[in-house]
Amino acid sequence: MKIINFDDLKRFTGLGSGSKSTDKQPAPSKVGKVLVLDGTNVVGHRVVNRLVKGGYASNLRVGMRDATEKMQWEGVEETKFVWENEDSYAEAL
Repeated sequence: MKIINFDDLKRFTGLGSGSKSTDKQPAPSKVGKVLVLDGTNVVGHRVVNRLVKGGYASNLRVGMRDATEKMQWEGVEETKFVWENEDSYAEAL
């Protein structure tokens, strides 16, 4: 699993710029799995939306606090992840 910092993520997805990134984005086949730790909060939800729109749905795993929540993204893998529960870390990773 590759870990990227938030500035790289903003540049890659175009978040915070008001427009889509102009940087050349790697093809989905060249990107490994991407774990978004909380797809239900505002930032995580926007990141997932941008990555799905960019064609990366099959590369995404989204951490959800409540496993009963219904995800709206087709083809995205869901996993239980709770910051306060370290037992959930291994399964998410």
